[in-house]
Amino acid sequence: METNSYKYNWEDYDIEKIIGGVAPDGTRLLKLFLIDYTALFKEVVNPSCSKCMNNYLSNFKLKTYEMKNNSQYRLKEKYNGIPLNFGSPILVNNSNLTDEYALELLKNHTAEAIFDKFPKAKKSN
Repeated sequence: METNSYKYNWEDYDIEKIIGGVAPDGTRLLKLFLIDYTALFKEVVNPSCSKCMNNYLSNFKLKTYEMKNNSQYRLKEKYNGIPLNFGSPILVNNSNLTDEYALELLKNHTAEAIFDKFPKAKKSN
């Protein structure tokens, strides 16, 4: 099942696969990726710059994670892949983060330490 309007789930690809890969119809994956990227970000791209291409893919993945995730929380980049609890097989990242997972993480961490986005506590008068 597709989770976005793009034909390819670019989140599942690494940059080498995009640069060197070919779609079943013979179209280069690089061309298809750049079409999707420019449609989403509305900016001019430089496909000959390897550092730029890595940034494009990272930006694309981050943006699509944000579009898919309805959680009130967003992990800081360095905490993507944090275990839900000590020894837990569940690794939490921004693509699978739910409010329930966030509340579980808050049992051992402060919101300011691990989240870029979180609901602010309401002050009572």
